[in-house]
Amino acid sequence: MRNSMIPSKLADQLTSQKDPEILKPHSKSQLVVESISSLPIVKNRRKTRRNPRQSISSLSPSQQQEICKQSLEKMGERDNFRDKPRSLKKIRLWNLLSIDCKVNGHTYKKIEKQLLFVRHAEGFHNSLFDEKRVHEAVNIRDPELTPLGNCQVADLRKEVDALIASGVKIEKIVVSPMTRTLQTAWGTFNGYNIPFQANHLVTEYSDAPCNYGTIRSKLEKMWPQVDFATVPEVWWNEDENDVTITLRAKRFREWLFKQPEKCLAIVSHAGFLHELLQEPFRNCELKRINWIHRSRRQAKGL
Repeated sequence: MRNSMIPSKLADQLTSQKDPEILKPHSKSQLVVESISSLPIVKNRRKTRRNPRQSISSLSPSQQQEICKQSLEKMGERDNFRDKPRSLKKIRLWNLLSIDCKVNGHTYKKIEKQLLFVRHAEGFHNSLFDEKRVHEAVNIRDPELTPLGNCQVADLRKEVDALIASGVKIEKIVVSPMTRTLQTAWGTFNGYNIPFQANHLVTEYSDAPCNYGTIRSKLEKMWPQVDFATVPEVWWNEDENDVTITLRAKRFREWLFKQPEKCLAIVSHAGFLHELLQEPFRNCELKRINWIHRSRRQAKGL
């Protein structure tokens, strides 16, 4: 019983203390903020950093608007794009597309590319997947677009026409050598005197016959308006896995940065685009992205 006894003076102190602030019922955001502010300062404890998003709700509307404006200015987004179509909104991909490094003796110059990513329109394998005919869908070799897919391309063409009319100058079309992407790219961007370049790095995850392509020599005869110079004769990998597609996405980012063009359109597939951007794409959906890249430059300002 001796160990369970508490001195009366200490018991009075414990019972007289008020409940800590962190135990009071509050909203979720307030609870997080107040629990951080009420913690005692203890040496040798890692410092807790406040997240500004946790306390922004307590600010006035004008203060919130000013914070948002400052954030947009830091990101280079000074234009208001709320009234633009969803597919034209600019998406920031700091951890995926930008390379932020620091090397002694070098300065940095911010380079911006405007990229239009497009997933192909509906192919025959997509329609079979929708009908739950999976076995038939995966075994169609290099499928073409369905009639619905061609209608989707016609709708996308109107969106691209409006985009180009607004002043966007697309300098190159980069397209996967699959038939469905070639049909989508040509139906969407032909007639603007923009060069088409096939690139096997942006092809689909090659895990089934529906994602196996056609050899280059046949494609060159079928699509003489497309440049296949960098595409191997057999360009798809039937042994593709999660590691190889990740490496392929990395190679494409490196290739993309080396291109002199500032505005490119990339017509690709859902699997590869998700690996590259971590973004879902519907059939024939266009998403516009600004790529901010800090490149290493000599300190002399070359």
